[in-house]
Amino acid sequence: MKNNICKSCGISFERNEDQTGLSEDYCSECLNEDGRIKNFNEILEITAGRINKESGIKKSEALEIARLNLQMSEKWANRERILTGKDYIVITDIGSTTTKAILVDNTSGESQIIAKYNSSTTVEKPLEDVMFGACSSIRGLEKMSGVKLMIDDSVENDIILKKNVAYLSTSSAGGGLQIIAIGLTSFDSASTAKRTAYGAGGVLLDVFSVVDKRTNLEIINLISGYQPDIILFSGGYDDGAITPIIRMAELIATARPTRKFYADSKIPLIFAGNHNAAEYIQPILQEKFDLHILPNIRPDAKTENHLPSRKKIGKIFMDNVMEYAPGYKTLKQKVADEILPTP
Repeated sequence: MKNNICKSCGISFERNEDQTGLSEDYCSECLNEDGRIKNFNEILEITAGRINKESGIKKSEALEIARLNLQMSEKWANRERILTGKDYIVITDIGSTTTKAILVDNTSGESQIIAKYNSSTTVEKPLEDVMFGACSSIRGLEKMSGVKLMIDDSVENDIILKKNVAYLSTSSAGGGLQIIAIGLTSFDSASTAKRTAYGAGGVLLDVFSVVDKRTNLEIINLISGYQPDIILFSGGYDDGAITPIIRMAELIATARPTRKFYADSKIPLIFAGNHNAAEYIQPILQEKFDLHILPNIRPDAKTENHLPSRKKIGKIFMDNVMEYAPGYKTLKQKVADEILPTP
C-alpha cells in the first residue's frame, strides 16, 4: 500500500500540492531539488513555519511543537533517541584518505563539541581495515578531551565503547559513490542519467553518449581505466530506436572496467533505458556485469523518472559497494544508526 504520510514531517501528501513524486516516503518540502532529504534543522524550521501560519501561535512555541512532532516521526525518532540518550556521542567521517572524528558532550543538558581529531584512513595496504583508523581517531578524542570513551578491552580493529557513549559515522572509505553515466544523447538521456547519479549522492567519473565526440576506441579505453562503483546506462525513449543502445552496450562490454576492491567481482550496472532494448542488451552485459533492469529514467521527451534508479543505486551502494571496503562490516556493527555514504 502506498504511503500517504511524509515519514519526516508527518504531513499528508494530499495536503501538499507541491508533491513532486521524487520520493514515496518524503514530501517535496522535506527534499532538496536533487531528491535528497534536507537536514533536521531545515525541516524543523519548515514545520514550525507551517504550524505558525496555520495556528497563529508564537514562533518559539511553534518550534517546540514542531520539535516534538519530528521526534515522533519515523525518520527522526531514532536520531533524537541517540542524541539525548547518551552522555557522549562520537561521530566519525571515514574518508578515502582521512578519518575525521568529533566528540559531542551531552552531560550539561546542552550538546557541545569538546574535541576534534583526524587520523589516516586505513582502507588500503598494509592494514586494509577502516577500524584501525577509526580507533586511532577515537583514542585521539580521548587524549584531547580527557574523557574515557572505550573500555580497556578495546583493540585497534575492535572498538568497544562505554555504555554512556553513542557512535555514529559517515563514510566514503572506498572513495565515495563513484558512477559512470551513459546515455544516447548528451542533452537528453545522458543528462538525465547525470541528474539521477547526483540525486543518489554519487560522484560522476565521466559521462558518455552515442554522439560523444570521442572515438569508440577512446571511449573503451577511458571506461576501462576507471574503477566505478556503479554504471548507470540509460538511453532512448520507450519504443524508440534500439540499435544505438546495442552499440553502446557492446562498447561497455568490451571495456569491462574492474572494481577498486575485489577486482574479480562484477561491477553493478543499471540499465534504465528503452524497455524494448532490455532483451537485446542482456546477453551482451549480464556475463560481465551485475546487471539490473529498471524502468526508463527518460521514457519520453517530457518525463523524467529518477526515483526507481536512485533508490536502486542507494541500495546497491550500501548492500554491496560499501561492504567491499575492508573493515566496513565490523564498523556497521559498532554504530548506533545506519552509516551514511558521503560523496
